[in-house]
Amino acid sequence: MTFSLSAAESSEDQVTGPSALVRSTAAGLDMETLAFSDFSVVEPLLEGLEGSGFQSSFWLSNWFGVLGSRPGIENFMIVIREAGGQVLLALPMIRRSVRNIRVLEIPDLGVSDYAAPMVRRASVTRLPQGEAFWEWIKPALPSADLLNICRIAPVVSGMPNPLSGHPASRRNRLSGWVLTLSPSWTTYFSSLSRGMRDKLKKMGRKFDRVPGAERRLVATVPEALEAMSDLERLQSERIEQKGLDYCLDRPTMRSFYRRLIEQGLPSGHVQMTRFCVEGQTVAVNFSVLAGQELVYLRVANEFGPWSCYALGLGVTEFAISEAQKRGIRSFDFAMGNYDYKRRFGAVELPLHDLVLPLSWRGWPAAMAWHLRHWASHSPVLRRIFGKDRLNKSGCPRATASDEQD
Repeated sequence: MTFSLSAAESSEDQVTGPSALVRSTAAGLDMETLAFSDFSVVEPLLEGLEGSGFQSSFWLSNWFGVLGSRPGIENFMIVIREAGGQVLLALPMIRRSVRNIRVLEIPDLGVSDYAAPMVRRASVTRLPQGEAFWEWIKPALPSADLLNICRIAPVVSGMPNPLSGHPASRRNRLSGWVLTLSPSWTTYFSSLSRGMRDKLKKMGRKFDRVPGAERRLVATVPEALEAMSDLERLQSERIEQKGLDYCLDRPTMRSFYRRLIEQGLPSGHVQMTRFCVEGQTVAVNFSVLAGQELVYLRVANEFGPWSCYALGLGVTEFAISEAQKRGIRSFDFAMGNYDYKRRFGAVELPLHDLVLPLSWRGWPAAMAWHLRHWASHSPVLRRIFGKDRLNKSGCPRATASDEQD
């Protein structure tokens, strides 16, 4: 196995403030890496750039304000611009210590589904792709032992993702799922299978006959915070029933999602819909918006006696229809290989992970990760050790239930 990437060395006293660590020039473009503790210092650099819902200024400002401020996390922004001119690309990264290994990652820690930079659309063709991109920016990488980039999407906001295509990248066991919406709801709905259309109509009529049933587009911050508490409760109960770990209700995670709501609902960056019966939540979802794209992040519903109402499908259909009314043309179901996403017409988006050593200390960790990935995709070893145990070789991600009935 061949790796070819080494990070630029920088002394630790260079990363204490919002200052340039590295400056270099390649192919007529300037690159610099900024270390910062306050995201507002670098936020103006992102003006005119586009990314997914996980790379928007809205998402990043909240991420760095909550998760990026935790002890032991160092924040960076790699910036590529025309010589002395406008910014063409900005790549946010963090550095933290994991088992005494300094790891370079994207801002994630269990909440971001896709890895990508923010890019200026008119200039995306000027940027190299894949291995060439990583070799190109290696002088700007902060000093670290391991590069660990999880869930690299092949496209970002309809543009090729420069991070994608490195020969050492490996397919993540999960995929993203993206639905392109037509301007007409009738056109979209008629594109679904007959069985899906009939089920949605039947279950919708059945729910509407329940006394006190209502479908709500959440309009106020207090209602949204109440709905988020219901979502956490429903998700936690479902995950515990399945014997899995649930961490999205931990204090830092709760703070992050509540901050998204408090800032995003008034500004239009957050959409929540819920089904209620006599004021009690039976299904709820949470989405974030970036431009004309909506990312469907969290959904939960009551099961047990409510299973016959297919509440998950119903509240998802309602979220899609509300997004379409807002002019959304890309409804991104985010990662997770659930059949209901196909049934709503979403197309699979393969995701890849890239783990590379950046120093001699990072070599054992990189080799171990690649060996575990190989083992997790070996049919023989999966039969011997079990797929659940081997699947732990993937990049860590907070578990959330978005299955549908």
